[in-house]
Amino acid sequence: MIIRQAVETDLDSVISLLEQLGYPSRRIEMLARLRRIVDDPLNHQILLAQNGLQLLGLVHLQVRNTLMSESYVEIVSLVVDEQARGQGIGTALLKAAETWATGLQLNLMQLYTNKLRDEAHQFYLKNGYTKVKDSIMFKKSSGGGR
Repeated sequence: MIIRQAVETDLDSVISLLEQLGYPSRRIEMLARLRRIVDDPLNHQILLAQNGLQLLGLVHLQVRNTLMSESYVEIVSLVVDEQARGQGIGTALLKAAETWATGLQLNLMQLYTNKLRDEAHQFYLKNGYTKVKDSIMFKKSSGGGR
């Protein structure tokens, strides 16, 4: 297994993996998102776990600069193909994510996960992450594009 950066030709696999996480997307929308992220390598990274020609998982990372804390890397999404879970792929992706953050001289990793994803919570705890708080997300469309 190798871990590598995502490219546009990974589009269909990215769509498939994110659908497994519960985030379906139309191909044209995902292509636009993927291009924006891949074209911003100082603030974003998508790392893929690959075995042969098969993509087994992905982690999307974003540098976050806030007034409330030191800058950190947020794990925006992490998913391992349903057929490949329990084989250490998620842990390998986390380690690669932490290596990327260290290369940017950022020492803090952070993520949000749905409170219903108990298996994900156990996974992160097992990998050294600490639960900090429960939050509620609010959302409103601004009517703008993108």
